[in-house]
Amino acid sequence: MCLFEGRVAAGGSQTIARVAHPCSFVGCVGRDGGAEKLRELLCAANVQPVLLETDRPTARAVVLKAGETAAVVVAMGAALCPIQVPSSFDAKLVYVDGVARGDFRSLGEECARRGVLFGLGLNSSSSSSSSSEFATTVMPYVDLLIGNGQELLALLGGGGFPGDAGEAALAVSALPKARGSRSRIVVITRGTDATILVRDGTVSTFPVSPVPSDLVADLNGAGDAFVGGFLRAFLETASPSEAILAGHDAARFIIQQLGTQFEE
Repeated sequence: MCLFEGRVAAGGSQTIARVAHPCSFVGCVGRDGGAEKLRELLCAANVQPVLLETDRPTARAVVLKAGETAAVVVAMGAALCPIQVPSSFDAKLVYVDGVARGDFRSLGEECARRGVLFGLGLNSSSSSSSSSEFATTVMPYVDLLIGNGQELLALLGGGGFPGDAGEAALAVSALPKARGSRSRIVVITRGTDATILVRDGTVSTFPVSPVPSDLVADLNGAGDAFVGGFLRAFLETASPSEAILAGHDAARFIIQQLGTQFEE
């Protein structure tokens, strides 16, 4: 499996590599200590790092916490550099984090040619500015789309949608597809509200089991952990329903930890 760029891809790759699925992380870094630390952490998690060096510093994130309120400040740095997509890869599934930059239409075309699943993680800042172009250039090749409710609205142009989130997800799943033999799977998380799944034109919801407030240590990384848990289970079972439950479990675990590290 290949994951391209972004905090979600880096965090999710730790979860995926905990089972017998070879996993690679592709992303841009600087020529600095941050890149070496990232390489070290990826290798420790049995993830193959494919780090492309640039003149920008490696992306960094700082968590600011006051009482029960926390905010994340991110310096994107090299993460904003276009990725030179590898000319060859061996994977069952390729997943691109929405913050990544690069010629992902060509990557999608190559995945379609090879019969490789092409997954995309939505990112509100990257999809809202050019949602119509995104929908016509990249979306036709997307077999699996994962995002949250706000990112879904950004993809639809930010102006809202005449209906509920399930109908919006259904509309996105029905966008034209380059490879018609496989229907697009759409997964939309909504915090503590039920997660939405659209597959084969059917909308399903999966309730989120609440975590008692006194057990919540850090909400940062919940979405990343969900994606990692989902992809790991999806590779094992090919069932998006079971994968959502695994994603819930991973997110539930990580918000009870300080930071985003898993126990050995």
